[in-house]
Amino acid sequence: MRRIDNSPRLLWWLGLALLLPAGCGDKLPPAADAEQARQALQTSLDAWKAGDSREALQSRSPAIYFNEPLCQPGHRLLDYRLDESSEQHFGQALRYTVVFSLKAEGGATVRHTAVYEISTHPTVVIVPVRSDS
Repeated sequence: MRRIDNSPRLLWWLGLALLLPAGCGDKLPPAADAEQARQALQTSLDAWKAGDSREALQSRSPAIYFNEPLCQPGHRLLDYRLDESSEQHFGQALRYTVVFSLKAEGGATVRHTAVYEISTHPTVVIVPVRSDS
């Protein structure tokens, strides 16, 4: 009588049974803190308006990672209005609409509207997700 070796198949099923629970966790990171998100966005915009670099925001405690591509030498923020009523939850992040004016490299003043997405866990990250110029 021929004996069938089931050990490779058994090991495969055992491995699968051990790996499945690890990838199916229901733990999401905490939702963004609205007050911290709004304050971080205002701090970032105020720093841009004052002429501070994005690197200066990253050296703060807690660090703020402001990923606005227009925040660079040659684009000076003149003024902004953060529409607090625009607050939207998007997954674990928050979104706010900001209307601002800036002086572009050529000296022209440009009015701009952007929607920023802000995550506060594990660190504060601000990214424009929609904008027009």
